[in-house]
Amino acid sequence: MNKFKINKRLKKATLELYKNMPISLCVLNKMGMIKYSNRAFLNLFGYSQQELKNWETFAISKSQDFNSFLDQLLLSKQTHCFVCKNGQLKTAEINASPFDNDFLITFNELSILPQSEDLVEQTRQNYENLLVVHNLG
Repeated sequence: MNKFKINKRLKKATLELYKNMPISLCVLNKMGMIKYSNRAFLNLFGYSQQELKNWETFAISKSQDFNSFLDQLLLSKQTHCFVCKNGQLKTAEINASPFDNDFLITFNELSILPQSEDLVEQTRQNYENLLVVHNLG
């Protein structure tokens, strides 16, 4: 089997994992624009995919520019309060990691964190099963 097919299959399995992951996440480009967001992210903030097309993530934290915000996230988790589309305030722990040429940002809403941790473990097990099904594990 050639390397391209393995990478393509792994990418498909990873995108499936992200889509159904119970933790809110998005992928940002270097300019801070959202390239991808999962269902949990949409549910957390109350926006649709269409509304997020030109939404700048660093607008979440208007007190600093995106690069400063990202630099802090890459060093350690941050806790921020967010205003959702419906005006509700939610507090979330945010984490960032490099993801190819972009950044994977996760948002753990603190009020539901224990429940989310259980769902993450279940998702991890589902991911391992996907790897086995696609002969990648």
